[in-house]
Amino acid sequence: MKPAALTGLLLALAASAPAATVFTLNPPAEAVYAGESFIVDVTATTDLMYAFQGDFSFTAGLLQADNLTGSGDFALSYGSDPIDNANGQVTNFYASWVGPGGTTGTDVLVAQIFFTALAPGSATVSFAPAYVVTDPDTFAFDSTVSSNPENIGIAQAPEPAPLFTILFGALCFITRKPKL
Repeated sequence: MKPAALTGLLLALAASAPAATVFTLNPPAEAVYAGESFIVDVTATTDLMYAFQGDFSFTAGLLQADNLTGSGDFALSYGSDPIDNANGQVTNFYASWVGPGGTTGTDVLVAQIFFTALAPGSATVSFAPAYVVTDPDTFAFDSTVSSNPENIGIAQAPEPAPLFTILFGALCFITRKPKL
């Protein structure tokens, strides 16, 4: 085979291969307070995806996972092993596309994780995707998927106003002289 023909064949094969799917974790933009509940959105940028599976991990002791769900067109068919807050993980989370054609696009919402911040500090949430199903008929999958961990700052909850300040304000209000 001529080198030019071989190069053309390789370029054609490379052009037809789907690009890897990239998952992105989207925590709140600002720090959360200890005791506060919040949501981390999981989005995907993909050329074609029918289903995905992977493991979530998070900083135990600083975060508590309350629930996780599939979202968008992945909202009807999802599941996982039980949440393990003691070790900071949710294993074998999966979600599958409901409907014909699969999903494509940039920043497609595919899941949500509901957390409660337990204590001040810097927590990390990550998703280690194992695979993405790219063809439901042949169960072809792409294992070159990726995701980067995200940090979440957890601040000390603001202290309530001292009781003295509240009582002093009430006393000033009660003892004021009415205007005639």
